[in-house]
Amino acid sequence: MDVVVDLEHWRRAQRLLPILIDRFGVSFFVLEGGGLDDGRLARCAELAGDWIERRSGRAVDDGGRERLYRMLRDRVTERLAAGTPVRSR
Repeated sequence: MDVVVDLEHWRRAQRLLPILIDRFGVSFFVLEGGGLDDGRLARCAELAGDWIERRSGRAVDDGGRERLYRMLRDRVTERLAAGTPVRSR
C-alpha cells in the first residue's frame, strides 16, 4: 500500500512543483551569490507536501517531504542550467 501512496504523491508533485516554480519564479530560490536558498526551497517543499496531503487525504511522510525538496531543487537547477534569467532581489 505504501507504494501506491508514494506514486499518487509523486504524480501530484510532478504537476505541482512546476506550477510553484512558475508562480514564485526561479529568482525566488536563488541567493545573491548564485547559490540556492535552502530555506526557501524547504518552505516551498513543505507547502507542496501540505497541499498534496489535503488533496489526497493521506499524510506525506518525512521521506516523501525529503523527496519533494530534492525534486524541487532539481527542477530549479534544471531551469537555471537551461538559461532561465534570474532577476536580482
